[in-house]
Amino acid sequence: MCGENCKCKEKRNNIYISRCEACYTGYSLVAAKTADEANEYIKQFKERDKGNLGDSKGYSFVDEDDIVREVYTERSGIVLHGIHYNGWN
Repeated sequence: MCGENCKCKEKRNNIYISRCEACYTGYSLVAAKTADEANEYIKQFKERDKGNLGDSKGYSFVDEDDIVREVYTERSGIVLHGIHYNGWN
């Protein structure tokens, strides 16, 4: 367990859950220091996903209520692409 002055806290990112929009199913996990940073990763993914081939239209933006408590990673960005189009409302 890390002590109060441990440097590993500087490296760790929170995990945020991006829930699916209408007509999509599943969820995505985004690793970032803040919800704003997580939203930037989602925004970049949506911009790169021409033609919605990666189902990026189904990704919702997050806020601090979407954090997974006590779960951290050293990675950053979208760490699980789990949202897929299902055509249902």
